[in-house]
Amino acid sequence: MIDDQRPSGLFSDLATNPETKAAILIDCELAVDEFAAKHGQTIRQHYAGGGYNIDFEEGYQAAARLWRYLRET
Repeated sequence: MIDDQRPSGLFSDLATNPETKAAILIDCELAVDEFAAKHGQTIRQHYAGGGYNIDFEEGYQAAARLWRYLRET
């Protein structure tokens, strides 16, 4: 499910929570591994609220893609 989502769409989903959006934007200065470890969990928790079960690796990889997207924009 999340593997098919574009990073821009993922960010839009996560940005619906202002605190999450602010944390992501601040943390995009972290190294990719640190960001992915931290926000992989953010992604998992966000989508768990919608009934999706995202495993650690899928959340981590989605966060790494999000980090790359944010660093490019």
